[in-house]
Amino acid sequence: MLFYSIAWSSWVPYAAAVFSLFYVFSQPCIRSIVSKQVGSCEQGKVQGFISGIGSFAQVTSPLVFSPLTAMFLSERAPFYFPGFSIMCVGFASMVAFVQSLMIRAVPPISTQRAANGN
Repeated sequence: MLFYSIAWSSWVPYAAAVFSLFYVFSQPCIRSIVSKQVGSCEQGKVQGFISGIGSFAQVTSPLVFSPLTAMFLSERAPFYFPGFSIMCVGFASMVAFVQSLMIRAVPPISTQRAANGN
């Protein structure tokens, strides 16, 4: 998204689109990490919570970024930067990425210890 916002040539958005292919892997990875950190009786709650957050973001992001884009594409923009809203999306994605790096996997419970009740 950051490359989209500062595209200095017509080929830059096409080159940046290659990186957006990795977005396809984000949802399965998030769901896999989270499913390993909760018990089997909590899977539905957690997966529903992830879907709810995603749905909320899909509804609110156009409400936030469409007016921001319109403002920076108009003549009354505070400063000239037509890709400012796209850069804001990139920064928000970077914050989410940094937070995802802080997630640590919970060590698995030994099946032998669980069977013995220890």
